[in-house]
Amino acid sequence: MDASRLTPASNGSLSGLTVGRLHSGVAAEVAAWLLAGRGASVVQAHPPTTPFAVGAALSGSNADCEQADLVLSVDPAGAGRAGERRGARLRPAPTSCSTSGIPAGALDYATGVALALGALAAWRGRAPVVVSELGVAIQVFLPPVMAAAYDSPDWPVPPHPRPAPGGGWLSADLGATGDQDRFADLLASLPPHADAATIEASAQEWRLAVCEYKEWERAAPLDPILGTPPTQPIAPARRRGRNDVPWPNPGGPLSDITVCDLTAMWAGPLATWLLACLGAAVYKVEPDVRLDGTRALDGKGIYPGGRQRLAGEDSALFNALNQGKTRMPLDLREPDQRDQFVALARRSDVVIDSFSPRVMANFGLSPAVWGDGSGVSLSVSMPAFGPGPRRDWVAFGTGVHALSGLGDRGDGTFESPAVTYPDPISGFTAAFAVVAAIVGRDRGRPSASLEIPLAGAIQPLLAFDPSNVVSPMGRGEALYNAGVATGMFHPLNVAGTELMHPDGPFLLGADAQSEEGVVLG
Repeated sequence: MDASRLTPASNGSLSGLTVGRLHSGVAAEVAAWLLAGRGASVVQAHPPTTPFAVGAALSGSNADCEQADLVLSVDPAGAGRAGERRGARLRPAPTSCSTSGIPAGALDYATGVALALGALAAWRGRAPVVVSELGVAIQVFLPPVMAAAYDSPDWPVPPHPRPAPGGGWLSADLGATGDQDRFADLLASLPPHADAATIEASAQEWRLAVCEYKEWERAAPLDPILGTPPTQPIAPARRRGRNDVPWPNPGGPLSDITVCDLTAMWAGPLATWLLACLGAAVYKVEPDVRLDGTRALDGKGIYPGGRQRLAGEDSALFNALNQGKTRMPLDLREPDQRDQFVALARRSDVVIDSFSPRVMANFGLSPAVWGDGSGVSLSVSMPAFGPGPRRDWVAFGTGVHALSGLGDRGDGTFESPAVTYPDPISGFTAAFAVVAAIVGRDRGRPSASLEIPLAGAIQPLLAFDPSNVVSPMGRGEALYNAGVATGMFHPLNVAGTELMHPDGPFLLGADAQSEEGVVLG
Protein backbone atom coordinates (compact mmCIF):
# COMPACT_ATOMS: atom_id res chain seq x y z
CA MET A 1 0.00 0.00 0.00
CA ASP A 2 1.22 3.47 -0.85
CA ALA A 3 1.18 5.35 2.48
CA SER A 4 0.62 8.64 0.66
CA ARG A 5 -2.78 7.32 -0.46
CA LEU A 6 -3.80 5.67 2.80
CA THR A 7 -7.58 5.64 2.98
CA PRO A 8 -9.28 5.24 6.37
CA ALA A 9 -10.78 1.77 6.74
CA SER A 10 -14.56 2.08 6.71
CA ASN A 11 -14.95 -0.79 9.19
CA GLY A 12 -11.91 -0.05 11.35
CA SER A 13 -12.06 0.13 15.14
CA LEU A 14 -11.73 3.94 14.99
CA SER A 15 -14.08 4.58 12.05
CA GLY A 16 -16.26 7.57 12.75
CA LEU A 17 -13.60 9.36 14.80
CA THR A 18 -11.75 12.41 13.46
CA VAL A 19 -8.15 13.34 14.19
CA GLY A 20 -6.92 16.92 13.96
CA ARG A 21 -3.22 17.22 13.14
CA LEU A 22 -2.17 20.79 13.72
CA HIS A 23 1.56 20.33 13.18
CA SER A 24 3.85 18.50 10.81
CA GLY A 25 6.88 16.51 11.87
CA VAL A 26 7.54 12.78 11.75
CA ALA A 27 6.00 11.92 15.14
CA ALA A 28 2.76 13.79 14.41
CA GLU A 29 2.41 12.31 10.94
CA VAL A 30 3.19 8.78 12.15
CA ALA A 31 0.49 9.16 14.80
CA ALA A 32 -2.05 10.41 12.25
CA TRP A 33 -1.06 7.64 9.80
CA LEU A 34 -1.57 4.91 12.41
CA LEU A 35 -4.89 6.32 13.57
CA ALA A 36 -6.06 6.54 9.97
CA GLY A 37 -5.01 2.93 9.48
CA ARG A 38 -7.50 1.96 12.18
CA GLY A 39 -10.27 3.87 10.42
CA ALA A 40 -10.09 7.44 11.79
CA SER A 41 -10.47 10.41 9.43
CA VAL A 42 -7.66 12.96 9.58
CA VAL A 43 -8.01 16.71 9.27
CA GLN A 44 -4.65 18.42 8.86
CA ALA A 45 -3.78 22.09 8.89
CA HIS A 46 -0.38 21.60 7.24
CA PRO A 47 0.65 19.76 4.06
CA PRO A 48 2.32 16.37 4.44
CA THR A 49 6.11 16.36 4.60
CA THR A 50 7.11 12.78 5.49
CA PRO A 51 6.65 9.24 4.12
CA PHE A 52 3.84 8.87 6.66
CA ALA A 53 1.63 11.57 5.16
CA VAL A 54 -2.05 10.66 5.06
CA GLY A 55 -2.82 11.53 1.46
CA ALA A 56 -6.54 10.90 1.81
CA ALA A 57 -6.78 13.30 4.73
CA LEU A 58 -8.84 16.44 4.54
CA SER A 59 -7.06 19.77 4.48
CA GLY A 60 -8.34 22.32 6.94
CA SER A 61 -7.59 25.16 9.28
CA ASN A 62 -6.49 25.17 12.90
CA ALA A 63 -10.11 25.73 13.88
CA ASP A 64 -11.20 22.67 11.87
CA CYS A 65 -8.54 20.54 13.58
CA GLU A 66 -9.52 21.73 17.02
CA GLN A 67 -13.07 20.45 16.47
CA ALA A 68 -11.83 16.88 15.91
CA ASP A 69 -12.39 14.06 18.39
CA LEU A 70 -8.63 13.59 18.86
CA VAL A 71 -6.19 16.48 18.55
CA LEU A 72 -2.44 16.28 17.92
CA SER A 73 -1.36 19.84 18.53
CA VAL A 74 0.70 22.55 20.15
CA ASP A 75 -1.29 23.19 23.30
CA PRO A 76 0.59 24.98 26.10
CA ALA A 77 -0.92 24.75 29.56
CA GLY A 78 -3.96 26.97 29.96
CA ALA A 79 -4.40 27.75 26.27
CA GLY A 80 -7.86 27.42 24.76
CA ARG A 81 -9.57 24.16 25.70
CA ALA A 82 -6.43 22.54 27.11
CA GLY A 83 -8.18 21.39 30.26
CA GLU A 84 -10.88 19.42 28.46
CA ARG A 85 -9.43 18.52 25.06
CA ARG A 86 -9.06 14.86 24.20
CA GLY A 87 -5.65 14.87 22.60
CA ALA A 88 -1.96 14.11 22.92
CA ARG A 89 0.94 16.55 23.16
CA LEU A 90 4.63 15.74 22.82
CA ARG A 91 7.31 16.95 25.18
CA PRO A 92 10.57 16.93 23.16
CA ALA A 93 13.64 15.24 24.61
CA PRO A 94 16.67 17.31 25.61
CA THR A 95 18.87 17.89 22.57
CA SER A 96 21.85 16.51 24.49
CA CYS A 97 20.31 13.02 24.50
CA SER A 98 21.78 11.58 21.31
CA THR A 99 20.34 8.23 20.22
CA SER A 100 22.83 7.03 17.62
CA GLY A 101 23.09 3.30 17.17
CA ILE A 102 19.67 2.67 15.62
CA PRO A 103 18.39 3.30 12.08
CA ALA A 104 17.40 6.75 10.92
CA GLY A 105 13.91 7.72 11.97
CA ALA A 106 13.52 4.88 14.48
CA LEU A 107 13.12 7.11 17.54
CA ASP A 108 10.82 9.54 15.70
CA TYR A 109 8.72 6.61 14.55
CA ALA A 110 8.53 5.06 18.03
CA THR A 111 7.56 8.46 19.41
CA GLY A 112 4.79 8.74 16.81
CA VAL A 113 3.41 5.33 17.85
CA ALA A 114 3.47 6.45 21.48
CA LEU A 115 1.73 9.68 20.48
CA ALA A 116 -1.07 7.74 18.77
CA LEU A 117 -1.37 5.56 21.89
CA GLY A 118 -1.49 8.68 24.08
CA ALA A 119 -4.22 10.19 21.91
CA LEU A 120 -6.42 7.12 22.37
CA ALA A 121 -5.76 7.14 26.11
CA ALA A 122 -6.83 10.79 26.12
CA TRP A 123 -10.02 9.96 24.23
CA ARG A 124 -10.89 7.14 26.62
CA GLY A 125 -9.95 9.16 29.70
CA ARG A 126 -11.57 12.41 28.60
CA ALA A 127 -8.46 14.41 29.44
CA PRO A 128 -5.23 15.39 27.64
CA VAL A 129 -2.13 13.21 27.68
CA VAL A 130 1.47 14.39 27.35
CA VAL A 131 3.91 11.98 25.69
CA SER A 132 7.55 12.36 26.69
CA GLU A 133 9.99 11.81 23.85
CA LEU A 134 12.67 11.22 26.48
CA GLY A 135 10.45 8.58 28.08
CA VAL A 136 10.11 6.86 24.71
CA ALA A 137 13.89 7.01 24.14
CA ILE A 138 14.49 5.47 27.56
CA GLN A 139 12.33 2.49 26.55
CA VAL A 140 13.99 2.17 23.13
CA PHE A 141 17.42 2.07 24.82
CA LEU A 142 16.25 0.26 27.96
CA PRO A 143 19.08 -2.33 28.39
CA PRO A 144 21.94 0.22 28.57
CA VAL A 145 19.70 2.65 30.50
CA MET A 146 19.06 0.02 33.16
CA ALA A 147 22.73 -0.93 33.20
CA ALA A 148 23.43 2.69 34.12
CA ALA A 149 20.59 2.69 36.67
CA TYR A 150 22.02 -0.40 38.38
CA ASP A 151 25.62 0.79 37.99
CA SER A 152 26.38 -2.37 36.08
CA PRO A 153 29.48 -2.50 33.86
CA ASP A 154 27.96 -4.80 31.26
CA TRP A 155 24.71 -5.40 29.37
CA PRO A 156 23.65 -7.79 26.60
CA VAL A 157 24.99 -6.31 23.36
CA PRO A 158 23.37 -7.55 20.12
CA PRO A 159 25.61 -9.99 18.22
CA HIS A 160 27.81 -8.47 15.54
CA PRO A 161 27.46 -9.65 11.92
CA ARG A 162 29.56 -12.71 11.16
CA PRO A 163 30.77 -13.59 7.66
CA ALA A 164 29.64 -16.80 6.02
CA PRO A 165 32.42 -18.89 4.43
CA GLY A 166 30.80 -18.78 0.99
CA GLY A 167 29.75 -15.12 1.11
CA GLY A 168 27.18 -13.01 2.85
CA TRP A 169 26.72 -12.06 6.50
CA LEU A 170 24.75 -13.62 9.33
CA SER A 171 23.08 -12.54 12.52
CA ALA A 172 23.54 -15.47 14.90
CA ASP A 173 21.67 -14.91 18.17
CA LEU A 174 22.99 -17.92 20.09
CA GLY A 175 22.64 -16.93 23.74
CA ALA A 176 20.72 -19.96 25.00
CA THR A 177 22.62 -22.79 26.65
CA GLY A 178 23.98 -25.19 24.03
CA ASP A 179 23.24 -22.97 21.04
CA GLN A 180 26.89 -22.26 20.24
CA ASP A 181 27.72 -25.99 20.24
CA ARG A 182 24.71 -26.81 18.08
CA PHE A 183 25.64 -24.10 15.60
CA ALA A 184 29.20 -25.46 15.39
CA ASP A 185 27.78 -28.94 14.67
CA LEU A 186 25.52 -27.43 12.00
CA LEU A 187 28.45 -25.73 10.25
CA ALA A 188 30.40 -28.97 10.34
CA SER A 189 27.52 -30.72 8.58
CA LEU A 190 27.49 -28.25 5.66
CA PRO A 191 29.88 -27.84 2.72
CA PRO A 192 32.94 -25.81 3.79
CA HIS A 193 32.00 -22.87 1.55
CA ALA A 194 28.29 -22.60 2.35
CA ASP A 195 26.93 -19.11 1.86
CA ALA A 196 24.76 -17.10 4.26
CA ALA A 197 21.46 -18.17 2.69
CA THR A 198 22.37 -21.88 2.95
CA ILE A 199 23.47 -21.56 6.56
CA GLU A 200 20.36 -19.56 7.46
CA ALA A 201 18.01 -22.17 5.99
CA SER A 202 19.76 -25.03 7.78
CA ALA A 203 19.91 -23.14 11.07
CA GLN A 204 16.17 -22.55 10.99
CA GLU A 205 15.62 -26.28 10.51
CA TRP A 206 17.66 -26.72 13.69
CA ARG A 207 15.50 -24.05 15.40
CA LEU A 208 18.47 -21.71 15.82
CA ALA A 209 17.97 -17.93 15.63
CA VAL A 210 20.23 -17.33 12.64
CA CYS A 211 19.24 -14.86 9.90
CA GLU A 212 20.94 -13.44 6.82
CA TYR A 213 21.76 -9.74 6.50
CA LYS A 214 19.89 -8.28 3.53
CA GLU A 215 20.52 -5.12 1.54
CA TRP A 216 18.21 -2.18 2.18
CA GLU A 217 15.46 -1.40 -0.33
CA ARG A 218 13.27 1.65 0.13
CA ALA A 219 9.62 0.75 0.64
CA ALA A 220 6.41 2.63 1.32
CA PRO A 221 5.24 2.14 4.92
CA LEU A 222 2.76 -0.68 5.36
CA ASP A 223 0.31 -1.03 8.22
CA PRO A 224 2.26 -2.95 10.92
CA ILE A 225 -0.89 -4.44 12.51
CA LEU A 226 -2.71 -7.49 11.17
CA GLY A 227 -6.31 -7.90 12.32
CA THR A 228 -9.11 -10.39 12.02
CA PRO A 229 -12.75 -9.29 12.28
CA PRO A 230 -14.97 -11.37 14.59
CA THR A 231 -16.73 -14.32 12.98
CA GLN A 232 -19.71 -13.94 15.30
CA PRO A 233 -21.13 -11.21 17.53
CA ILE A 234 -19.07 -10.58 20.64
CA ALA A 235 -20.54 -9.67 23.99
CA PRO A 236 -20.55 -5.96 24.81
CA ALA A 237 -17.75 -4.60 26.96
CA ARG A 238 -18.17 -5.10 30.68
CA ARG A 239 -18.50 -1.43 31.54
CA ARG A 240 -17.51 -0.37 35.01
CA GLY A 241 -18.32 3.29 34.64
CA ARG A 242 -14.89 4.21 33.32
CA ASN A 243 -16.22 6.59 30.67
CA ASP A 244 -19.27 7.67 32.65
CA VAL A 245 -17.36 9.72 35.25
CA PRO A 246 -15.02 12.70 34.94
CA TRP A 247 -11.33 11.95 34.58
CA PRO A 248 -8.52 12.12 35.80
CA ASN A 249 -9.13 8.99 37.81
CA PRO A 250 -6.22 7.59 39.86
CA GLY A 251 -6.69 4.28 38.09
CA GLY A 252 -6.03 5.69 34.61
CA PRO A 253 -7.93 5.36 31.33
CA LEU A 254 -7.55 1.55 31.25
CA SER A 255 -8.51 0.97 34.88
CA ASP A 256 -11.41 -1.28 33.77
CA ILE A 257 -9.19 -3.52 31.63
CA THR A 258 -7.64 -6.87 32.63
CA VAL A 259 -4.75 -8.32 30.61
CA CYS A 260 -3.62 -11.95 30.58
CA ASP A 261 0.06 -11.71 29.64
CA LEU A 262 1.89 -14.71 28.15
CA THR A 263 4.80 -12.68 26.80
CA ALA A 264 8.49 -12.84 27.66
CA MET A 265 11.77 -11.05 26.94
CA TRP A 266 11.32 -7.43 25.77
CA ALA A 267 8.67 -6.62 23.14
CA GLY A 268 5.65 -8.27 24.76
CA PRO A 269 6.47 -7.31 28.36
CA LEU A 270 6.95 -3.69 27.23
CA ALA A 271 3.53 -3.72 25.56
CA THR A 272 1.80 -5.01 28.68
CA TRP A 273 3.78 -2.67 30.95
CA LEU A 274 2.62 0.30 28.87
CA LEU A 275 -0.95 -0.93 29.32
CA ALA A 276 -0.30 -1.18 33.06
CA CYS A 277 1.04 2.40 33.02
CA LEU A 278 -2.37 3.44 31.68
CA GLY A 279 -4.16 1.60 34.48
CA ALA A 280 -4.74 -1.96 33.22
CA ALA A 281 -4.42 -4.90 35.62
CA VAL A 282 -1.81 -7.24 34.12
CA TYR A 283 -1.39 -10.91 35.10
CA LYS A 284 1.90 -12.34 33.86
CA VAL A 285 1.78 -16.08 33.17
CA GLU A 286 5.32 -17.30 33.86
CA PRO A 287 5.92 -20.94 34.89
CA ASP A 288 8.78 -21.85 37.19
CA VAL A 289 10.05 -24.33 34.58
CA ARG A 290 10.40 -21.63 31.91
CA LEU A 291 11.17 -18.27 33.45
CA ASP A 292 11.34 -15.06 31.44
CA GLY A 293 14.73 -14.91 29.71
CA THR A 294 15.39 -11.38 30.97
CA ARG A 295 15.84 -12.85 34.45
CA ALA A 296 19.18 -13.95 32.95
CA LEU A 297 19.67 -17.18 34.84
CA ASP A 298 22.80 -17.95 32.80
CA GLY A 299 24.68 -14.99 34.25
CA LYS A 300 24.65 -12.90 31.08
CA GLY A 301 22.12 -10.28 32.12
CA ILE A 302 22.25 -7.00 34.02
CA TYR A 303 22.79 -7.21 37.76
CA PRO A 304 22.81 -4.63 40.55
CA GLY A 305 26.29 -3.28 40.98
CA GLY A 306 27.53 -5.60 38.27
CA ARG A 307 27.17 -8.64 40.56
CA GLN A 308 25.76 -11.94 39.36
CA ARG A 309 22.44 -12.67 41.07
CA LEU A 310 21.36 -16.04 42.36
CA ALA A 311 19.23 -18.19 40.06
CA GLY A 312 15.63 -17.06 40.16
CA GLU A 313 16.35 -13.50 41.23
CA ASP A 314 15.60 -10.61 38.92
CA SER A 315 17.75 -8.57 36.58
CA ALA A 316 17.39 -4.85 36.05
CA LEU A 317 15.78 -5.36 32.65
CA PHE A 318 13.20 -7.80 34.02
CA ASN A 319 12.36 -5.49 36.92
CA ALA A 320 11.89 -2.48 34.63
CA LEU A 321 9.60 -4.34 32.23
CA ASN A 322 7.47 -6.11 34.81
CA GLN A 323 6.72 -3.52 37.48
CA GLY A 324 3.15 -3.55 38.70
CA LYS A 325 2.24 -6.95 37.21
CA THR A 326 0.89 -9.95 39.12
CA ARG A 327 2.79 -13.15 38.41
CA MET A 328 0.81 -16.34 37.73
CA PRO A 329 3.21 -19.35 37.79
CA LEU A 330 1.11 -21.53 35.49
CA ASP A 331 2.64 -24.33 33.42
CA LEU A 332 0.40 -24.76 30.37
CA ARG A 333 1.63 -28.33 29.88
CA GLU A 334 -0.19 -29.40 33.06
CA PRO A 335 -3.96 -29.97 32.59
CA ASP A 336 -5.02 -28.46 35.92
CA GLN A 337 -2.84 -25.38 35.45
CA ARG A 338 -4.04 -25.06 31.86
CA ASP A 339 -7.58 -24.96 33.24
CA GLN A 340 -6.52 -22.17 35.62
CA PHE A 341 -5.14 -20.25 32.65
CA VAL A 342 -8.41 -20.66 30.72
CA ALA A 343 -10.31 -19.32 33.74
CA LEU A 344 -7.95 -16.31 33.87
CA ALA A 345 -8.30 -15.73 30.12
CA ARG A 346 -12.10 -15.85 30.36
CA ARG A 347 -12.17 -13.02 32.89
CA SER A 348 -9.62 -10.96 30.97
CA ASP A 349 -10.29 -8.33 28.31
CA VAL A 350 -7.04 -9.02 26.45
CA VAL A 351 -4.98 -12.21 26.07
CA ILE A 352 -1.55 -11.51 24.59
CA ASP A 353 1.36 -13.84 23.78
CA SER A 354 4.76 -13.60 22.11
CA PHE A 355 5.07 -17.25 21.09
CA SER A 356 5.78 -18.54 17.61
CA PRO A 357 2.45 -19.30 15.87
CA ARG A 358 2.41 -23.04 16.58
CA VAL A 359 2.94 -22.92 20.37
CA MET A 360 -0.61 -22.16 21.53
CA ALA A 361 -2.01 -24.70 19.06
CA ASN A 362 0.32 -27.34 20.51
CA PHE A 363 -1.16 -26.61 23.93
CA GLY A 364 -4.65 -27.04 22.51
CA LEU A 365 -5.40 -23.41 23.29
CA SER A 366 -7.04 -20.76 21.13
CA PRO A 367 -9.52 -17.89 21.53
CA ALA A 368 -12.27 -20.42 20.83
CA VAL A 369 -11.37 -22.18 24.10
CA TRP A 370 -11.70 -19.15 26.35
CA GLY A 371 -13.94 -16.90 24.25
CA ASP A 372 -17.23 -18.02 25.78
CA GLY A 373 -19.08 -14.73 25.38
CA SER A 374 -18.14 -13.48 28.84
CA GLY A 375 -16.75 -10.23 27.45
CA VAL A 376 -13.34 -11.26 26.10
CA SER A 377 -12.94 -9.49 22.80
CA LEU A 378 -9.28 -9.50 21.92
CA SER A 379 -6.53 -12.05 21.35
CA VAL A 380 -3.11 -10.59 20.48
CA SER A 381 -0.03 -12.39 19.16
CA MET A 382 3.49 -11.00 18.71
CA PRO A 383 5.55 -13.47 16.62
CA ALA A 384 8.81 -12.65 14.88
CA PHE A 385 7.30 -12.84 11.36
CA GLY A 386 3.86 -12.58 9.81
CA PRO A 387 2.27 -14.83 7.18
CA GLY A 388 4.74 -16.04 4.56
CA PRO A 389 7.71 -18.37 4.14
CA ARG A 390 9.33 -17.26 7.44
CA ARG A 391 6.13 -17.72 9.44
CA ASP A 392 7.59 -20.32 11.83
CA TRP A 393 11.17 -19.09 11.90
CA VAL A 394 13.03 -18.46 15.13
CA ALA A 395 14.40 -14.93 15.42
CA PHE A 396 15.03 -12.19 17.93
CA GLY A 397 15.25 -8.46 17.32
CA THR A 398 18.73 -8.51 15.80
CA GLY A 399 17.75 -11.20 13.29
CA VAL A 400 14.66 -9.23 12.29
CA HIS A 401 16.91 -6.16 11.89
CA ALA A 402 19.26 -8.17 9.65
CA LEU A 403 16.54 -9.49 7.37
CA SER A 404 14.84 -6.10 7.07
CA GLY A 405 17.83 -4.49 5.33
CA LEU A 406 18.13 -1.83 8.05
CA GLY A 407 21.61 -3.07 8.94
CA ASP A 408 22.95 -2.15 5.48
CA ARG A 409 25.64 0.55 5.79
CA GLY A 410 25.51 1.30 2.07
CA ASP A 411 29.11 0.31 1.39
CA GLY A 412 28.81 -3.47 1.15
CA THR A 413 29.10 -3.99 4.90
CA PHE A 414 26.51 -4.46 7.62
CA GLU A 415 26.17 -3.44 11.24
CA SER A 416 24.21 -4.66 14.22
CA PRO A 417 22.30 -2.02 16.19
CA ALA A 418 23.25 -0.66 19.59
CA VAL A 419 20.07 -2.23 20.97
CA THR A 420 17.48 -4.58 19.48
CA TYR A 421 15.14 -1.70 18.63
CA PRO A 422 12.57 -3.98 16.85
CA ASP A 423 11.50 -5.12 20.31
CA PRO A 424 10.51 -1.74 21.78
CA ILE A 425 8.98 -0.54 18.50
CA SER A 426 6.90 -3.72 18.42
CA GLY A 427 5.99 -3.21 22.08
CA PHE A 428 4.73 0.33 21.48
CA THR A 429 2.89 -0.83 18.34
CA ALA A 430 1.17 -3.69 20.16
CA ALA A 431 0.08 -1.42 23.02
CA PHE A 432 -1.36 1.05 20.50
CA ALA A 433 -3.17 -1.73 18.64
CA VAL A 434 -4.68 -3.06 21.87
CA VAL A 435 -5.98 0.34 22.98
CA ALA A 436 -7.34 1.05 19.49
CA ALA A 437 -9.22 -2.24 19.67
CA ILE A 438 -10.51 -1.41 23.17
CA VAL A 439 -11.75 1.96 21.94
CA GLY A 440 -13.39 0.13 19.04
CA ARG A 441 -15.05 -2.29 21.43
CA ASP A 442 -16.33 0.64 23.51
CA ARG A 443 -17.88 2.00 20.31
CA GLY A 444 -19.37 -1.31 19.17
CA ARG A 445 -16.62 -2.19 16.68
CA PRO A 446 -14.78 -5.13 18.27
CA SER A 447 -11.82 -7.04 16.86
CA ALA A 448 -11.47 -10.79 17.29
CA SER A 449 -7.68 -10.97 17.06
CA LEU A 450 -4.59 -8.94 16.29
CA GLU A 451 -1.08 -9.87 15.25
CA ILE A 452 1.92 -7.57 15.49
CA PRO A 453 5.01 -9.33 14.05
CA LEU A 454 8.39 -7.80 14.94
CA ALA A 455 9.25 -7.72 11.23
CA GLY A 456 6.04 -5.88 10.43
CA ALA A 457 6.46 -3.40 13.27
CA ILE A 458 9.75 -2.08 11.84
CA GLN A 459 8.81 -2.30 8.15
CA PRO A 460 7.76 1.39 8.07
CA LEU A 461 11.39 2.32 8.83
CA LEU A 462 12.32 1.20 5.32
CA ALA A 463 10.98 4.57 4.18
CA PHE A 464 14.16 6.10 5.65
CA ASP A 465 17.64 5.61 4.22
CA PRO A 466 19.68 3.81 6.94
CA SER A 467 23.09 4.25 5.25
CA ASN A 468 25.88 5.06 7.69
CA VAL A 469 23.40 5.67 10.48
CA VAL A 470 23.66 2.49 12.51
CA SER A 471 26.65 2.38 14.85
CA PRO A 472 27.49 0.30 17.92
CA MET A 473 27.21 3.30 20.26
CA GLY A 474 24.76 3.12 23.16
CA ARG A 475 23.48 6.15 25.05
CA GLY A 476 22.23 4.50 28.21
CA GLU A 477 24.03 6.67 30.75
CA ALA A 478 23.10 9.95 29.05
CA LEU A 479 19.45 8.95 28.82
CA TYR A 480 19.44 7.72 32.41
CA ASN A 481 20.95 10.95 33.71
CA ALA A 482 18.48 13.02 31.70
CA GLY A 483 15.61 10.93 33.03
CA VAL A 484 16.72 11.34 36.63
CA ALA A 485 17.19 15.09 36.14
CA THR A 486 13.64 15.45 34.82
CA GLY A 487 12.00 13.22 37.42
CA MET A 488 11.28 10.28 35.10
CA PHE A 489 12.69 7.63 37.44
CA HIS A 490 11.44 6.45 40.83
CA PRO A 491 13.17 4.41 43.56
CA LEU A 492 12.28 0.73 43.83
CA ASN A 493 13.45 -1.64 46.55
CA VAL A 494 15.09 -4.67 44.92
CA ALA A 495 16.44 -7.37 47.25
CA GLY A 496 16.95 -4.81 50.00
CA THR A 497 18.65 -2.28 47.73
CA GLU A 498 16.97 0.93 46.55
CA LEU A 499 17.40 1.22 42.79
CA MET A 500 15.97 3.61 40.18
CA HIS A 501 13.33 2.49 37.69
CA PRO A 502 11.72 4.39 34.80
CA ASP A 503 8.22 5.80 34.88
CA GLY A 504 5.99 5.40 31.85
CA PRO A 505 6.33 7.90 28.97
CA PHE A 506 2.89 9.42 29.66
CA LEU A 507 1.61 12.26 31.81
CA LEU A 508 -2.10 11.85 32.41
CA GLY A 509 -4.98 14.04 33.45
CA ALA A 510 -4.08 16.86 35.86
CA ASP A 511 -0.36 16.21 35.35
CA ALA A 512 -0.79 16.64 31.59
CA GLN A 513 -2.80 19.83 32.02
CA SER A 514 -0.02 21.44 34.05
CA GLU A 515 2.72 20.40 31.62
CA GLU A 516 4.39 23.24 29.77
CA GLY A 517 6.48 23.25 26.63
CA VAL A 518 6.28 23.14 22.87
CA VAL A 519 4.32 20.25 21.43
CA LEU A 520 4.64 18.43 18.09
CA GLY A 521 6.94 20.91 16.50
